[in-house]
Amino acid sequence: MKKKHTFSLINLRYLYAATPVEPLPSDRSVVIFSDFHMGDGSKKDDFLNNADLTIEVLKEYYRRGHLLILNGDIEELQKFNREKIRRRWSEVFDLFARFRAEGRLIRLAGNHDLDMLFDDEEEIDIREGVRYALPEEEGVDGRRELFIFHGHQASRFYALFNDQLGMMLKYLLRPLPFKNFSVSHDNRKKKRLEERVYSFSNSQHIVSIIGHTHRPLFESLSKSDYVKYNIERLCRQYST
Repeated sequence: MKKKHTFSLINLRYLYAATPVEPLPSDRSVVIFSDFHMGDGSKKDDFLNNADLTIEVLKEYYRRGHLLILNGDIEELQKFNREKIRRRWSEVFDLFARFRAEGRLIRLAGNHDLDMLFDDEEEIDIREGVRYALPEEEGVDGRRELFIFHGHQASRFYALFNDQLGMMLKYLLRPLPFKNFSVSHDNRKKKRLEERVYSFSNSQHIVSIIGHTHRPLFESLSKSDYVKYNIERLCRQYST
């Protein structure tokens, strides 16, 4: 088994074991958002083009009484000052506050807003993951647990060098006319990361929901990829 793959599985198992199981809310629906990458409203702000639609959608889910889970990288703290972000997008944070006041907000950390995990001044508890026990009638393909986390934890690079990457983005690349460039822009890296999460989820027999790769997928492997994945898995298994 490759070193990166082994590291990712160990890291995900540690995160999974450290995350307490809670019952899936039965009194309301759950909506999950991730990867807003909110900046200061400048041309380099990835949130700028999606802001109006996102605000209207958040208002609608608030009106409907949903539980809101923000699954990481909501603020682009590796490139922008937090106060400037919150001042520019005060309407969004006011909406978050309304969800929070009614006990309907859960925030998870991503690699671009990881610093919030260690900020004692945050008004809401920031977590790395959420585990929900699924009722028997709501299980998926016999799987009775839902695990929600951002997804960078499946990357050895982000787990070990995220701080250094943040420094590079803020002080070297920010002055250049580029928007965010990450695993979400590299199809090969996306697929490798998704395969690691897929492998971990299969080994635990759970359903995992991640952000990070910026693309909507349900079980990211096609039938042909699923066959290739299992061949590779068996080769790794019997070569060790």
